[in-house]
Amino acid sequence: MPAAETKTQPSYPVSSVGNTLRLLLMFKERQRLRLFDAAHELGVSASTAYGLLAMLQSYGFIARSLGFGPYVLGSALLDLGLSAVRNMDVRSLARPILADLALRLDESVHLVFLEGDNVRYVYSVEGP
Repeated sequence: MPAAETKTQPSYPVSSVGNTLRLLLMFKERQRLRLFDAAHELGVSASTAYGLLAMLQSYGFIARSLGFGPYVLGSALLDLGLSAVRNMDVRSLARPILADLALRLDESVHLVFLEGDNVRYVYSVEGP
C-alpha cells in the first residue's frame, strides 16, 4: 500500500476527498509535485488531478512554484500545523525547559516557528 494511503477506510468513503487527502500526503515524500505525477499516483486523469490540485491551491494548501511550476505546500498547512501545536500545549511542555535555559545562559530564550522568511513567537522567557 503506498505511503499516501491510510490503512483503514471509512464506512462510506468519498473518493474525491480521499484523493485530495492523498495528494497532500504525497508531500511527505517530496517537496514538489507535478500534475502528471499526481495523476499517475492517484490513478486518475490529468484533468481530474488538476481539479483537485486547483481546489487545494484556491484554499492555500498548495501553491505553484514560481506561479507556474510544480506544486509546493502552501501556507494554509503551516497555519493548521501551528494550530495543532497550540492545541498540544507545547508552551506548557516548553516552559520549564526554556526557564532552565534562560537561567543557564543568563539570556532571554524564545520558542519560535519559521514561516517562510518570518518568525512566529510561540513562547518567551526573559533572562534574569
